[in-house]
Amino acid sequence: MPAKCTCGVDKRFGEAKRNVSFEPFAAVRVLTDFPFRGSGRAILKRGRSMDDVQIVKLGATELPLFKAIRLESLRCSPSSFANTETDWSSLPNSEWLNRLKTPVYAVLRGDDPVGIMGLLLQHGEKKAHRATLIMAYLRESERGAGLADKLLSVVTAFAVENGIRQLELNVSDHNVTAIRFYERHGFEQVGRVPRALIEGDREVDELIMVQRLS
Repeated sequence: MPAKCTCGVDKRFGEAKRNVSFEPFAAVRVLTDFPFRGSGRAILKRGRSMDDVQIVKLGATELPLFKAIRLESLRCSPSSFANTETDWSSLPNSEWLNRLKTPVYAVLRGDDPVGIMGLLLQHGEKKAHRATLIMAYLRESERGAGLADKLLSVVTAFAVENGIRQLELNVSDHNVTAIRFYERHGFEQVGRVPRALIEGDREVDELIMVQRLS
């Protein structure tokens, strides 16, 4: 029987305040090093308040937050990623810090990380216009309130500000919800990788999706 998914901060990687009282209809605060484009307000569903919600760009000092939300994503949505919780939990801190050299954004509710999305930038004169969306995850209890849209908007704005002209991603062909989300945001399927992953005795194809920013 698989281990029960416990979606929250892993106490091995740092403390987080929980059970904070929220006021309804508050704006989502976006803490980044560039202006946020958009109203900054979220559509509330299922009674979830957006008070004390922030989208932040992670750095080395936020390593505990990065570890907590990345391992949660792999534990709670294992079929959404090519790597496993075991793959990442065995990494030394130096490797975790190395991953933070690429842009990584987290959604925080209070001090609690509830979502993550990163960009893998291409290098070289002929490929510097490209970047790949990686590690996309939002805790199930936070879905349906527009936070995924806000997070993607922030990451996309960073890409545009830094000269990225094309976003790319890979997604499992059975992940219909994710595929529809990306299509709604302008991504198009351009290819398929057969047998990209093997989960147990199941072969999984991955779709290649692209969005041209300019």
